[in-house]
Amino acid sequence: MSKINILPVFILLFTFTCAQQIVVSQAVAAYKAVSEEAEIAAIKPLSIIYSSNVVCVGDTVFLTKNDSLLGTIINKVYVWNINGVEYSKQPQAAYCPQQEVTSVILYIYSDAALVASDTAYLYMTQKPATTVKHDTICYGDEAFVAVYGGKWWYWSYWSWITGQILHQTSQDINIRPFYITPYVVFSSEYPVHTTGYINTCYTVDTAWVIVHRDVNIPISGDTIVCSGTEHEYGVKSASTVVWWDGNTENPRSMVINSDTTLSYTGTSVNGCGMSGTLSVKVVANSEGGIEGDDSYCIGDTVVLFVETLAPKIKWFNGDTSMETRFTANVSFTAYCQIYAGDDEVNCTKRLEYPVEVKECISMFFPSGFKPDGVTSTYGPIGVIDPLKKYEFSIYNCVGERIFETKDLNIKWDGRIKGKDAPAGVYIYQYRETVERFTFEKRGTFTIVR
Repeated sequence: MSKINILPVFILLFTFTCAQQIVVSQAVAAYKAVSEEAEIAAIKPLSIIYSSNVVCVGDTVFLTKNDSLLGTIINKVYVWNINGVEYSKQPQAAYCPQQEVTSVILYIYSDAALVASDTAYLYMTQKPATTVKHDTICYGDEAFVAVYGGKWWYWSYWSWITGQILHQTSQDINIRPFYITPYVVFSSEYPVHTTGYINTCYTVDTAWVIVHRDVNIPISGDTIVCSGTEHEYGVKSASTVVWWDGNTENPRSMVINSDTTLSYTGTSVNGCGMSGTLSVKVVANSEGGIEGDDSYCIGDTVVLFVETLAPKIKWFNGDTSMETRFTANVSFTAYCQIYAGDDEVNCTKRLEYPVEVKECISMFFPSGFKPDGVTSTYGPIGVIDPLKKYEFSIYNCVGERIFETKDLNIKWDGRIKGKDAPAGVYIYQYRETVERFTFEKRGTFTIVR
C-alpha cells in the first residue's frame, strides 16, 4: 500500500459526488442482474417465489408461487403458514417480517388431500453503518481500499463492483488501476451477491483510487542556445531533482558549449518517481544586415531585406520573413530582431536601417511658354500615374483663377474666355494625391508674346 498523504483524495471526493451517483447506479444494476440469476433454483413441482428474502426492518416481502408443473388440480386450495401459524389462503401474500428469521411454508391441497408444499426463510436485518478507505497511488503501483463498520458480533458480507464487473467478496481489495477509478462496495450482515439470497438490505459506499501519472515531466528551458551563454533549466512540479551530473538544484543555471541532452530523475510533489530529458542545440551568435534604397517618397512602398543565417527573424512591424514591405510616411529607423534561440532574448541581435522619406513631386513645371511658338500650351510635364489623383490650376496676377483641370493631359492654351492672355507672369498651383497623402506645389511662369 502506498504511504502517500491522501488529503487530496478527500478534496477530490467532493468533486466526484455526481460521478459517484452514476457509479452507484451502475453497480446497483449489476447487483440486480446477479440477484436475478441467483433466483433460478432447481426445478421442482412447487416453488415459493419472493421479492427478497433479506430485508430491512419494516420492509414488506411479496410472496407468490410457481406450481405450473403440478398440472390441473381439482378444488385447489393454497395455505400460507408463517412461523407455524396459518396466514393466508390466497395465491399471493405480503408479509412484513417481525423477527430475525421467519419460516414460510406454502401448502397446496386438493380438497383435504395435501398435494405439494415448499418452505422458504426470510431474514430481517439493518443496514450497517460503514466507512471506506480511499487510496492515492503513483502510476503502476498497487492500491488498497477497504470498508469498515457493521456489528462486530455478526458475520459481515461485502461485494466490490467496478462498472459492471464483480470483484472479490472481501472486506478489502488490492487493485492496480491506471487512472482515477471508483470501487463500489455493498455491505450487509447477509450475503449480497450469493446464490440463494435476494438481499435488499445493504449499504452502498464508493472508495476512490486517485492515480498520479506524473512519471515523465519534461525539462523546461531553451532548446536552442548561443555557445558560451548561461541559461536556466528546471523541472516544474518536482519535489526533488537529481541531474545527470549529480547537481540537485532546481531550477539551475548552466553554460552549454556543444549539443547535448540534459536528463534528471526525482520525485514529484505527489511523491511519485519521475524522470525526463531535453535535447539542446548550440548555435553561433546571430549576425546579419539590412538592405534597401537610400530614400523614398511619401506614399511609396518600402522594401527591406535582411541578410542573415539566423533561423528566426522579427521585423518592427511583426513580419517574420526575410523581406518586409510597408508604405513610407515619415522618416524613421526600421529595425529587425534576429535570433537563434527559442525566444527573442537568446542569441539575439538588433539590426537597424534608416528610412529617409521625402515629399516628392513627380512633375516638371516649365518657367514659361509662347502660345504662338513651338510650345503652344502650358501644364505639368511627366508620367501620369493612374493610382494618383491630380489637380492643376492657373491664376492671374490679381488672384483670379483662369484655368483648372484634373486631367493632366489637358493643357492651358494661353487664352482667357476665348481671348489671348496678355504677356506677363502667372501663378500655378499643383496637387498630387496618393492613398491618404497629398502633396502641393506652387510657382510662377511667364507668357511671351
